[in-house]
Amino acid sequence: MLDAYDNISIVGGTGQPDELFALIETKDPNVILMDVALNGSSGVELARTISDRWPRIGILAFSTHSERHTISGMLAAGALGFVHKSASAEEISEGIFQVAQRQTYLCQKSRDIVVRDYAAQSSKSFERKHTRLTKREIEVARYLALGLSAKEVAAKLGISKNTIDTHRSKIMNKLDTNSLADVTRFAIREGMVSAEDG
Repeated sequence: MLDAYDNISIVGGTGQPDELFALIETKDPNVILMDVALNGSSGVELARTISDRWPRIGILAFSTHSERHTISGMLAAGALGFVHKSASAEEISEGIFQVAQRQTYLCQKSRDIVVRDYAAQSSKSFERKHTRLTKREIEVARYLALGLSAKEVAAKLGISKNTIDTHRSKIMNKLDTNSLADVTRFAIREGMVSAEDG
């Protein structure tokens, strides 16, 4: 599928963790499209190892599994995106482009799962844990962590995109970061997206 995209160059592929590490060293990729179950190994542990050793490489998790704990586990381990294997070529390529730019990305199926689970959470208990963010900032941070654009968040909350941009700026200031990926990791770590540990 990806061979059809002129602006994506596939530099290698493997099903073995050791070979993966060797490929990283020799091919120096921008993005790794990584199966969550690589030859029986834990995708979470592999993602964590890659993030620690090669932090500049973006990881896009790729799986037939779409449970909330699988998605949140990979994101918490350092992956910037998650696509289901049933995703279209357009979604997979978009995920690669976003992750290459250090942006977070969830395919539609994964996003639906996380948004549905988020909607079922108790906001009261969450808000007690996150006093440094206002109630509205918590809402905005959650949706941004789910991969929604500022325009999409604005539509969901019934406010303007400029207001969302202001909230995003305040969130990043409070978290002392200018990276949306850091906001996503904070959201995963603090239980904003999933109450389960990956």
